[in-house]
Amino acid sequence: MTTEALSTSSIQLSTTSSSPSFRWQSVYMAYGVIMFFVLIIGFFGNVFTILVLRQREHRMKSITPLMVNLALADLFIIVFGYPAIIVSNLNGDLLFPESPLCVWSGFANGFSGMTCIATLTVMSGVVYQTVKRNFPPAHNVVPKRQITLLIASTWLYGFIVMLPPLVGWNRFVPGQAGFSCAPEWTAPNVASKAYISVLIVVGFLTPLVIIAVYYTLTFRTLKRRPMTGNAFLQAQRRKYQNKSILMTAVTIGAFLLSWSPYAFVSLTATVKGHQVMTSGESEIPELMAKASVIYNPIIYTFINDKFRHTLWGILSGNRGIILPRGRSGSEEPTEHGSVNAVHVSSRDQ
Repeated sequence: MTTEALSTSSIQLSTTSSSPSFRWQSVYMAYGVIMFFVLIIGFFGNVFTILVLRQREHRMKSITPLMVNLALADLFIIVFGYPAIIVSNLNGDLLFPESPLCVWSGFANGFSGMTCIATLTVMSGVVYQTVKRNFPPAHNVVPKRQITLLIASTWLYGFIVMLPPLVGWNRFVPGQAGFSCAPEWTAPNVASKAYISVLIVVGFLTPLVIIAVYYTLTFRTLKRRPMTGNAFLQAQRRKYQNKSILMTAVTIGAFLLSWSPYAFVSLTATVKGHQVMTSGESEIPELMAKASVIYNPIIYTFINDKFRHTLWGILSGNRGIILPRGRSGSEEPTEHGSVNAVHVSSRDQ
């Protein structure tokens, strides 16, 4: 352990111990308990998401592989990142700059987050292509090989964006309260500030702009497209497309809502050269960002009727569920314009 690391941790400990309003052990315990519940809810929610999406009635949809990828990215940080930090928090242990646990915590959090935002960016593009080509919901608008490459690129993107601190361009250090680690937002040297700028622009602002462009194009396409051909079939297809757009938009919105406060606070700290929030306050945006792993399963369940029916079938042990006609997200328009009830038997598993 370096002298600088010991000095930093001693300052943290003396600050938290000398302040009567900041009982660091109690706060560490509270943080650990909250993170434990995030871990449990996030783990089971994302595991069930994958189980649902692997069922026959979901596998052929264009955005399903990307939804699975989001769940896998969340499970990565839930399984490989959060447990070690939770144990450290519950024990009241301090994290030290550039220690193995600190480095892994900072890298894993950033890697998972960058992979998720890259996946959401790709998802917005796939939704646009589906609407532009006016394909049925069950049609794979992106070939399997191409979607595999896109998914692999999201993980590569996350790794590359978070690689510089591992090789000396910036570093991973504990946050203001010492609960977990992240890139050093307030580093004084120019090289570290340059990395933070690249991280914010490439890892957050650029995907945000791309998503905004794709959704603008998507809504413009829907608005300008005339209802030609079989009116009933086109109306059902439009309903599917709107449902898909709504679900992906809410998913993206929830992710951005979770991460935006953290990104804003971090960028402000970089510009000012010092932290702009107290130790307790600074953990609020961090917790919001980490809690993003629990939102997607909830969004899918509330918005997507077919997802909800399949989930209930899995939980109840009854996969022989008939998805009723006339329920949004449940009916499948056929090539002849009819809408049939979809029966899912145990043989389809």
